[in-house]
Amino acid sequence: YSLNSPLYSHSHDVHVKNNIAYCSNGNDGLFIYDVTIKTNPLLNDILEHYNECMSRDIIAFDIESNPKFITCFSLAYRIDKDNIVTMSIPLMNNKGNMWSIEQEILIWKGLGNILGNPLIKIVCQNGMFDIMFVLRTMSIVSDNFFFDTIQIKNRALTSVVLQLR
Repeated sequence: YSLNSPLYSHSHDVHVKNNIAYCSNGNDGLFIYDVTIKTNPLLNDILEHYNECMSRDIIAFDIESNPKFITCFSLAYRIDKDNIVTMSIPLMNNKGNMWSIEQEILIWKGLGNILGNPLIKIVCQNGMFDIMFVLRTMSIVSDNFFFDTIQIKNRALTSVVLQLR
């Protein structure tokens, strides 16, 4: 799913070189993205990113987890038709927690404010899992789940299977 292509468009071939992603989107053409991602942000970077997210009408959200914990999550927003800003926020590494208790509380409260804001539509990949995992582990409620890109994948695969019959 691309934030600047039609709703049911998807990238079917992606090549990344030097933080530039070249995405073939079928009939919609070639999309080129700067995919530089902050992967080790400071707390101030995160809070600034949250402020930007709060000013958007659509954000993308994704988590990575082990069976018990969210290990990191990402938030992205579009600043114009050609530019998307994303930040991956690590919570754990092989040594344990990345933040002090006070810092992690700020991180989770900020995420809760974004996901709970009824004015922001949330786009996810496998959002049914992500939204429920965040609810179950962190008690963060999000009623503004807008779009799940996995549904496009499932629809495309179902279509292919039906055509093969």
